[in-house]
Amino acid sequence: AMQCLANAHLDSDDFAAALPLHEQVLAIRRRTIGDLHLATLTCIFNLATTHAQMGNPRLALPLAEECLRGRQQTLGEEHERTLNAVSQVSDVHYEMGNYDEALALARRVLDARRRALGNEHEDTQISINRVAVILSRMGDKEGALPLYEEFLRLSRRTLGDEHPETLMAFSNAGAVL
Repeated sequence: AMQCLANAHLDSDDFAAALPLHEQVLAIRRRTIGDLHLATLTCIFNLATTHAQMGNPRLALPLAEECLRGRQQTLGEEHERTLNAVSQVSDVHYEMGNYDEALALARRVLDARRRALGNEHEDTQISINRVAVILSRMGDKEGALPLYEEFLRLSRRTLGDEHPETLMAFSNAGAVL
């Protein structure tokens, strides 16, 4: 019940209320089922997300990295939940201004999702856009543009021309021209 309440606060962007609940749930899970149980790793992921959403990437990073190590050990390198953890670590590095690290991790996720899910899958498309955003932030417009164009093409085909993601893709591609 405490985990559900913490997630409800997280989902409603009430991070101050979510944080102590996530911390309590994590402490209980570590004590009762151990650090590598999937439920514990999910708690670690949620706590890292809460810190990141609160603008505390330095507190989020060690938790995100712990979750990633645990998921790699228990689920393997290319499991979707492991890739979500890699993406989270990438996002935290991005927020901290560590763009090279963020890019390397985002590319790793993109490559794995292309192999496992194909280009048309929503998660792959999100990863394409994420790599493009990082490249753009780093000033590599030539590297970002083909990815923005690919994201736009895929978004138009899978979501339609008027979907908000497609409209964002138009905007992003236009911004690098």
